[in-house]
Amino acid sequence: MRRIGLTLLLLATRPGIAAEPVTGAPGGAAPKVGVSSVVVRDSKGKLGDQTRVMVLRNPVFRNERLTTGSEKETLLHLRLLDNSVLTLGPSSEIVLDDFAIDPKSGTVEVQVKISRGLLRFVGGKHVNEGVRYRVKTPVATIGVRGTSFNLRVDEDGGTTVQLSEGELSLKNEDGDEVFIDDPNEASTVDESGAAPTEPEIDPELEAEFDTLDLSPEQAAEDQLIEEEMDGEPIEAIEGEDADDDDDVGFDPEDEEDGDDSDAEDAAEDEDLFDAEDLLEDLDNNASGNSASGDGASGDGASGDDASGDDDEDDDEDDDSGDDMLRSLR
Repeated sequence: MRRIGLTLLLLATRPGIAAEPVTGAPGGAAPKVGVSSVVVRDSKGKLGDQTRVMVLRNPVFRNERLTTGSEKETLLHLRLLDNSVLTLGPSSEIVLDDFAIDPKSGTVEVQVKISRGLLRFVGGKHVNEGVRYRVKTPVATIGVRGTSFNLRVDEDGGTTVQLSEGELSLKNEDGDEVFIDDPNEASTVDESGAAPTEPEIDPELEAEFDTLDLSPEQAAEDQLIEEEMDGEPIEAIEGEDADDDDDVGFDPEDEEDGDDSDAEDAAEDEDLFDAEDLLEDLDNNASGNSASGDGASGDGASGDDASGDDDEDDDEDDDSGDDMLRSLR
């Protein structure tokens, strides 16, 4: 019996065996938001008052603080429920601050806070379907749309982001913002929180972020886990409304689209104004016809006959004019 118990214990601690849900968060178990699909060297997860060593296929929970060791080869690769991917390099620390998903509508909201280290982000399968990703650092916020990018946060909080694909915005706490839509361009908000630098290509950054690449074996394991997750039903997870950074922008073309809509609204207002003028003209014409009919009725017998004929014509005109007025109104 002891030998069997020891074997079971060893199996439970081998990489590839999922850990039990962490229940250290206030109010009970925290919702699962993803899985660790590659773990190299030392990485830890902390939720509430519980800390664990991360292994392959560990579930990852909302509000969990994840840290990686300082060894050069350290890597922690996380695949979230919407198949977005976070890869952490050495000496990194992040918190999965908010994760909300509605599988029926295909909407996802993810917010990650990173206090230091290297991070690669790849958007999930719902990137163009009501999805909002945000990554916050000590001095800046990255707003993401259909994007993959690399991020470095220095010990003093200085933030550098490099776009790989898609588009993103980098914004400091004062609201200064730049948009990046050219691959490999990078921008920085330094530790003072100054305005983001103009985007430009930095070859040294590319070499630094190459350390986040997966080996062929690691990529194969990650793909296997991705396929397994695709087959699992996704339960709805409600958001926590951690922050309301609705003013984080995206593509500058959005502002141009807004101008077009304003022009369309102005055109609609002009059309309504013209219709009101037409209604006023029709009312005036109707009043004029009525006055003309009254004047004709004052002439002799033949005038009375003519007036009778004119009254019938006027009635028909009034009826048609009323119909037009009602349709325009």
